[in-house]
Amino acid sequence: MNIFTLFKKKINFSIPLWLLLLLLLTAYAGWEIYWFTQVGLAFIKWHTHFMLFVYLWLAGMLLLSFNPNQKHKENFMLSFSVLVFMLLATEVALHFTGFNKTYLEKRSNQYQSLYGNKSNDFIRAYSPEQLHYLKTPEYNYPRQANSYGFSDEEWVADTSKILIQTYGDSFTEGDGAPADSSYPAMLRTLLGKNFQVQNYGICGNDPGFYVPQFGKVGSRFQPDAIVLCYGTGDLMADFFSKGGLERFYKGGWRSRKGPWWEVVYGTSYLSRLFFHAFGIEYGKFFLSDKDIALQLKAMAPQWNNIFAEIGRLAQSHNIKVLLFKKPERSEIVRAEYQYNMAFFDTFLLQHPIFHHADLMPFYRDSAGMVSNETTAPYYWPKDGHHNSKGYAVMARGVHSALKSKLPELGE
Repeated sequence: MNIFTLFKKKINFSIPLWLLLLLLLTAYAGWEIYWFTQVGLAFIKWHTHFMLFVYLWLAGMLLLSFNPNQKHKENFMLSFSVLVFMLLATEVALHFTGFNKTYLEKRSNQYQSLYGNKSNDFIRAYSPEQLHYLKTPEYNYPRQANSYGFSDEEWVADTSKILIQTYGDSFTEGDGAPADSSYPAMLRTLLGKNFQVQNYGICGNDPGFYVPQFGKVGSRFQPDAIVLCYGTGDLMADFFSKGGLERFYKGGWRSRKGPWWEVVYGTSYLSRLFFHAFGIEYGKFFLSDKDIALQLKAMAPQWNNIFAEIGRLAQSHNIKVLLFKKPERSEIVRAEYQYNMAFFDTFLLQHPIFHHADLMPFYRDSAGMVSNETTAPYYWPKDGHHNSKGYAVMARGVHSALKSKLPELGE
């Protein structure tokens, strides 16, 4: 037999269907476990929810198979199969209606824990020159990062112009609008040709990351002023899970650890009905209102320490600081902030380097945003970020604050 005849020879073999299914299910489980070790709970996607019931059914059928009574065994197996099918159908319905999905699940189609995140990137920026998209079911806007990893034009030092740097989260990066409609881009136009504006906004940012972003990148350009954005959302949604400056360690940064059972919450919409019935919610970090209040009080010094470090860095570089508080849409409508941050107001009075402005009066009085109806033209209905019209209001508010709080910068 020559080599060509060998390759033409047919090999016939058969494999039992149950063994084939077992191999496929084992491979799938191995694949999910691998990604869990790589990205944590972000491994949870739509198929994870459904496959959970396949494994549940198999485990139940295996246990029931040991029942020695054949008649009872068949009845139990049938009843169990019907039950699992009904649960799966409910899970599918919850998935497609989005009834109890988190905001990030609706946006990215995968579960993202508020806890247990880590990175070796102190700056928390995009990759240099990275093309990325600010995308939700309502909009999709491309962004091109510059060589420093921020969604802005390439930065070139120009000592003939007054340099202002803006630091913030998605509302500073401009999530929900084209790149030329972010508030820093519009502020650039309002300030005029004598000014240069750099946008350091990153979706998911919080004041803790302003420290390395300014210390390792922004300070190189020796800005005349830095503009910092914060809100009660930073205190809860970001700072609450990541902590203060203790998040940073030699290898990068890491957030706090979540409850061990969060994987159950993440993989099952049905389980969330149970958790929510007892007041255990994703948006509340799986804590009671009492525990949240206690933790916020305990975290107040850590919040202040972040701004003390920012103030120290700014003072050492002789840089002016405008710090403005941005209200959420619901807070504008209520004319009241969700959380009392009096502890921070006291801190600001003791640290005059921070020129503080509250945008709530500007939104309500100057822009006439006082109700759900009057705020609607400025926000995306479901996502909650500003649209271009909303960022124009934000830019005018910051421009007004710069003129009143830092008049020495000139026009």
